[in-house]
Amino acid sequence: AAQRYPHELSGGMRQRTLLAMALLLRPEVLIADEPTTALDPVLQRQLLDLLDALRRESGTALLLISHDLDLVAERCERVLVLDSGRIVEEGTSAEVVASRRRTAAPTRPMHPAADPLLVAEGVAVHFATAEGLVRAVDGVSLTLRRGECLGLVGESGSGKSTLARALLGLTALTAGRVRFGDTDVGMRDRAAWRNLRRQMQLVPQDAGASLTPHCTVHELLSEVLEVHGLARGEATASRAAAHVAELLIDVGLDPGLGSRRPGALSSGERQRVAIARALACDPALLICDEPVANVDADAREQLLTLLDRLRDERNLALVFISHDHGAVRRLAARVTTLYLGKIVEAAPDLATPPRTIPSP
Repeated sequence: AAQRYPHELSGGMRQRTLLAMALLLRPEVLIADEPTTALDPVLQRQLLDLLDALRRESGTALLLISHDLDLVAERCERVLVLDSGRIVEEGTSAEVVASRRRTAAPTRPMHPAADPLLVAEGVAVHFATAEGLVRAVDGVSLTLRRGECLGLVGESGSGKSTLARALLGLTALTAGRVRFGDTDVGMRDRAAWRNLRRQMQLVPQDAGASLTPHCTVHELLSEVLEVHGLARGEATASRAAAHVAELLIDVGLDPGLGSRRPGALSSGERQRVAIARALACDPALLICDEPVANVDADAREQLLTLLDRLRDERNLALVFISHDHGAVRRLAARVTTLYLGKIVEAAPDLATPPRTIPSP
């Protein structure tokens, strides 16, 4: 991995590289700002065990910043809770976590349509590297219907994001094929491809990095309409402005935020803007790649409720990728677990990698 460039690494591998850089000089104080956000539960434990060992061996003081109440309760002696820049609660981890813990809403039954919208058959994506052939995705088959949410879980580096890009036609397939309705996603007819792109959209994990920082929210959403030819013709400017306002309201934002740039928004607001941008051309499929990883517990619940409402109102098909098994259970009627690029049977505890890997 040391010979690879950052863009060749998974989100979890990049996070661990940053940690290694911070630990090189054996610091006396280490400030870890959401260090486990991009990691699956197994790697979270490994990383936190490493931090605990560092504290014991060298006496390094650790300031751990996290949205994960369970993680805080397990690893920290004292907890401070901030709200609007002020400390609103302080105490032992057990006291604070017990007072702020919330119970997630139960999963609601799904009623998908009968005909498959998305079908993947034997999908494989292999990469040649200096270390040899990497089988990022290896013989994956799945189906998804309108109105259905499919959960996709697995370790960091198991191939979840690569599979998402393959389903969207953004990564070339080594083998297999993906069909959206009656259309082969691998086709390269420009006009047909643009129409297909309107129907399939991605909600990224890091909305802040995906939103152009010098553009306003209005400009970001209007750009989608212009690219897909939805804001041309009669009264273009006024129609686009009205559409942008409707999108912002639909994702729970004040239309007045349209004049702001991404840097002036909270992480939860940026994620809602990313969802609004994905919805701008009224797609049939949303692939959400860790959409609640970078937000706090309150924003997480609000975003899950929002995605569930949008799925219901728009009859959307959702692929929900997450390390958060509670979030997956909240939205998904079916869950697919990836391990080393393959679909495997889910273990009773999804935080534990399956011991046996069935043949593809």
